[in-house]
Amino acid sequence: MSRRVSCSEFSFPAIADQGNRIGVVRWLGFQLVDVALFSDHARLVADPEGVAASIGRALQTHGLVVPDIFYADGETFDEIAPNPRDAAVRAQRRTGFAAAAEVASLLGVAGMTILPGVSWAEDPEGAWACCVEEMGWRVEHAHALGVELRIEAHAGGIAALPEQAIRLFEEVPGLRLTLDVSHFELQSVELGRVLPLIPYASHMHVRAAKPGAIQVPWRDNEIDFPTVLAALAATGYEGAFCVEYRPMAKWRCDELDALSESDETRRWFNGRGVF
Repeated sequence: MSRRVSCSEFSFPAIADQGNRIGVVRWLGFQLVDVALFSDHARLVADPEGVAASIGRALQTHGLVVPDIFYADGETFDEIAPNPRDAAVRAQRRTGFAAAAEVASLLGVAGMTILPGVSWAEDPEGAWACCVEEMGWRVEHAHALGVELRIEAHAGGIAALPEQAIRLFEEVPGLRLTLDVSHFELQSVELGRVLPLIPYASHMHVRAAKPGAIQVPWRDNEIDFPTVLAALAATGYEGAFCVEYRPMAKWRCDELDALSESDETRRWFNGRGVF
């Protein structure tokens, strides 16, 4: 069974109970599970210790280890963004982040992933400055709890392209990357532009994709994963590879069987010596 290949429990939203979703990941043959804090924000803020205890019980029951917690509160990129224009809303979102970071710390999880924010059409540089400020605060807060902060550079966000993400890493010391090549494949970004991101990566999301489609069956994959794996090995990458299929209406991601594709993707990585 895999010791570096993880699977997202949030790939199976039809199963209401998070503990049972974690059990599905174990049933598929994974030893690592990426855990999401996407819902029940009020409980998270009010009782992070209780949230951590609940997740911890499920992990102990199923014998799984968490390499990353993915925190996002909201349905849209604007709702999730750490850099809204309104200062009161920013303060509120810091509170949610702090609770999520506490959960990660209580569980002994090495890192957590968030989305970096959105641009403002009428003031892109203002949005960027706000993003840098918020990421800097979050890096310091997470590090004080022993948690590494990672962002996912994603389509539709303020760091949608590799060059934008690199600029953010340069301006926010200590910020790291959860690399998801599918977001660049969707936008037809050449892999040569993506590879310079690899030195910033400490975690990775993996799913099949092709230009114009962020999530496709493994048989239709057009991402050059052998080249990505070779580049990661050359930099001494020691992070996990999280198989992450997300059944959702956005980007037509609800058109495949996440269960079967998660298993197929795991088998491909195992077949290339990634365990």
